[in-house]
Amino acid sequence: MIETFEEAIICLKEGKKVRRLRWNKETELFIYLVKGKFNFIDKDYVPENTLIEVIPATFLIDSDEEGEFSLPRIDMQTHHGIMIGWIPSAYDIFAEDWCIVE
Repeated sequence: MIETFEEAIICLKEGKKVRRLRWNKETELFIYLVKGKFNFIDKDYVPENTLIEVIPATFLIDSDEEGEFSLPRIDMQTHHGIMIGWIPSAYDIFAEDWCIVE
């Protein structure tokens, strides 16, 4: 079991799904990393102000659609299996009840 938010972030970067123990166990709530997409005609060209230069390549996938670009993000699977963007609350950041979803 992991405990801290910092450990949870490391697990997300490793491709694991994580959740808090306090989240309702009877639902399938968990969070996971969605890789960003990157596809430009010239792979050496980086559009201005995209932050792409600071994101490690391991968090990006090559898109099939020319000119497509999106940043990596953290999503949550909700009670109904719906995937939504997730932003941690202060409670989540300071919590020490994080665990890996098997």
